[in-house]
Amino acid sequence: MSDHSSFGMLVSADNQRSKARQDRLAESTPELPNLIFWFLLVTMSVTGIALGM
Repeated sequence: MSDHSSFGMLVSADNQRSKARQDRLAESTPELPNLIFWFLLVTMSVTGIALGM
């Protein structure tokens, strides 16, 4: 019977660590503002087209 409760505790602890890990990753991932993203996308597209010619 104690094996089942130990397993439940391990699963619960693993779920908590997983949630904390996901939160840390979300906080550490930088977000590019939309204007910068589109500027970089257009610039790379123009560069790719220019190099392809």
